[in-house]
Parts: sequence; C-alpha cells; structure tokens
Amino acid sequence: MVDIRIAKKEDLEEIKDDLSAVSSAVSQKADAGHNHDGIYQPTGDYAASNHTHTYSEINGLPNIPPDVSDEVAALRTELDVLKGVVEGLQRPDDPVE
Repeated sequence: MVDIRIAKKEDLEEIKDDLSAVSSAVSQKADAGHNHDGIYQPTGDYAASNHTHTYSEINGLPNIPPDVSDEVAALRTELDVLKGVVEGLQRPDDPVE
C-alpha cells in the first residue's frame, strides 16, 4: 500500500518563507563573472614579491628603542662584580641582602 501524505497549509507557508529567504539571499550575491579588475588597483600593477620596506619607511608604527642587549649584559657583569665585592666585605655571620 502507498503511504500518501498531504501537506498542511502551515507546511506550505513555511516552505514558501524558506524559498523567499533563499531567493532574496541569492539576488543579493554578485554574478559568477564578477571581479574588481582595475577598480581598486590597476590590473597587474603589484609590487614585486621580494619588495620590502624598512621599519622607518612604514607610517604609524611605534618608536622602538634600539637593541640594548649589550648594555644589559655589561650591567649584569658589573652587578656580578659588585656582588663579589660586597660578599668579600661581609663577615660570615652578616645577613645577605
């Protein structure tokens, strides 16, 4: 025996709303052949792949201080020397600060 289902009015209205939403969405999409050639930038007018800029040539970047790693290393060495001097001046029962 064949099972026959008859759509209710609410089912048909829901399908109609779904089809309307899909149709509306599709109508707002660009055509398949759509492109922006020459609108935003002339076609083919691009920088070479090895094109670069120095940091100073880029606008709007924060100022970054120069590399101070050598100065930090020198200060650490001085600190180690001073610690050695302090340790040499302390008596064995003096607390280390």
